[in-house]
Amino acid sequence: MLTGRTKLQALANARLSDAKALLGRKRWSGAYYLGGYAIELALKSRVLIYLHESDFVFGASIPKIQFREFWTHDLYDLAVLGGLKEELEREVTSSVVFEENWALVKDWSESSRYLETTENQADRLFKAIGHPDYGVLPWIQKHW
Repeated sequence: MLTGRTKLQALANARLSDAKALLGRKRWSGAYYLGGYAIELALKSRVLIYLHESDFVFGASIPKIQFREFWTHDLYDLAVLGGLKEELEREVTSSVVFEENWALVKDWSESSRYLETTENQADRLFKAIGHPDYGVLPWIQKHW
């Protein structure tokens, strides 16, 4: 049986696959939104380590209000809540490429679902997320 963390990890990977499929169909706005959402899910998987809970996000008995910070969509805040602040700072200072990728990814917002996104914006975000050596998702996966 999957835990809450592994469910979120699977969802993060699935949303990135969805984003890739949408890029292939020239659906830039959807690809952009789902790419950023993949990062949100990945970071929330990491946060669950620190909340010592693995299933409340999927409807277990713990009230949502108890972990109000968990429900943010701000990617930097989620990284901090997940205990990744120092590690993120080290990674950003050690790699210019990762720094650029993080700068692009952290500006994603859940409100992007209401915006029209260009091909360039969607493609750049997707590459910043998934780059095998300097991508934000592979970096999070090292820590989840």
